[in-house]
Amino acid sequence: MTAADRAAAVDDFLEDPLAAEAVAADESSARFWAEVFAGYSGRFPGGEPPEQLGPRKLAHILLGHVPNTFVLTPAQRAQLEPAVSAWVRWSAARRNLDEAGTTVLVDQLARVLGRFDEAYNDPDAVAIRGYVADLSASDADVTELSRIVGRRMFAVPLPDEPAWNVAEAEGRRALVEAEFGACNPPPGMTREQFLDAAAGIVEQLWQDEGDTFAAAERMFVEGVDRHEIIHRLAGSPAPTMGSAIIR
Repeated sequence: MTAADRAAAVDDFLEDPLAAEAVAADESSARFWAEVFAGYSGRFPGGEPPEQLGPRKLAHILLGHVPNTFVLTPAQRAQLEPAVSAWVRWSAARRNLDEAGTTVLVDQLARVLGRFDEAYNDPDAVAIRGYVADLSASDADVTELSRIVGRRMFAVPLPDEPAWNVAEAEGRRALVEAEFGACNPPPGMTREQFLDAAAGIVEQLWQDEGDTFAAAERMFVEGVDRHEIIHRLAGSPAPTMGSAIIR
């Protein structure tokens, strides 16, 4: 399914009587949740019908994809249950599910919603959201987001402590200093110059600027570990390990 197919499905949902109550309460939030569900269908090459929904997919979206991707506004959080309930029933109607099949989905939704807050507030989920906080629009390409998370986690591995905010440049700089602060700078560079260079490399990897990530990938394939790769790209030949604050 193309992005246009997913957008058309969202519009069909919002115009359907099954969504009328959710749309009347908060059309913007109803659209957000519809785009999240429709967008998830694009995670495979070729995609799948946006309305395709089963118990397992429902759990994957609400207990995995959403907690790891979206920073919800209070309005979006308040409309989670009504909007997603409407999407579930709309999906069932679009696919001509019988009453038993629809009941299975509705019952699964109740179970999943009962676990949503725990999943959303999980410290790892909070940290992972920081990797795409600037990119995770509800209609964002799921496959592209996954690729970006992989690249950014290479630049800045998941911190041990949730207090480290990878979403902000200052937080990434602090993590660089924690990891590389005890490393020996190369000849001709002061420690501060080396840390500046390492932080610059991390930012290039984070933003996917230039050929930095391609160079890092080549070295990684050759067996060079991540820490040493950043050393080399920052101008240091020494693979000395610094703080173990990063996993």
